[in-house]
This record gives sequence, C-alpha cells and structure tokens, in this order.
Amino acid sequence: MNLLFQPRTFNMAYPEIRFESDEGKTKPSLVVISDSFYWGLYSMRMGNLFADNHFWYYNKEIYPENFDNPFTTKDVNLQEEILKYDIIIILSTDANLSNFGWGFIENAYEVFYQHNI
Repeated sequence: MNLLFQPRTFNMAYPEIRFESDEGKTKPSLVVISDSFYWGLYSMRMGNLFADNHFWYYNKEIYPENFDNPFTTKDVNLQEEILKYDIIIILSTDANLSNFGWGFIENAYEVFYQHNI
C-alpha cells in the first residue's frame, strides 16, 4: 500500500512450535480422516508428536504413502488399520459436515459390528 506514514504495529498471536527430544518417550499412533483443513496441521509437522501419523484425505488417499505412489484406503484392510492406531480423529470444515467422515464411520461400523453378529 502507498501510505503516507507507517501504521502502528503490535505483537501478533503466532504460535512458536518446538519439539522436544523423543528419547525415552512413548508416543501414541494417530490416523486423521479429514478434508483439506488438516493439510495446515500436517505441514506444521504435527506427525512429529506421534509414533505413526497417517492422513486419510477424504477417506480416500493415504498420506504419507501417497507422496511416493498412489495409495488409497481401498488398498488396506480397514479392521487391521483401525486396530493399529491409538488415536483416530475425524476432522471436517463446516462446508463438509453434510458428508462427515466420508464413509469411514459407516465402514468401521460395518467391519466391527455387522461382521460380529
């Protein structure tokens, strides 16, 4: 902007992210089923907080595997994958709430409940 004078500034509330040493610590494993909102957290190296961190983009593509080769949720055994993780997060922006979980909830219910009747 072409201003006649510099406006006053103030401290902004930007986070300072630091990671401690992992030595001697037990980390949980994590899978996040989300829309593009999670890309921001993923790019901030949130995976460093967990022993195993996977991002299931719209419950279709699996990252980090998909960075090297196409890898989808249809390529995995859902029950085995769910049992591998300590934490499962389903995250959605408000624009995608009408399709929350992108079929993950229904598929997990089918695998764990319907097959055990």
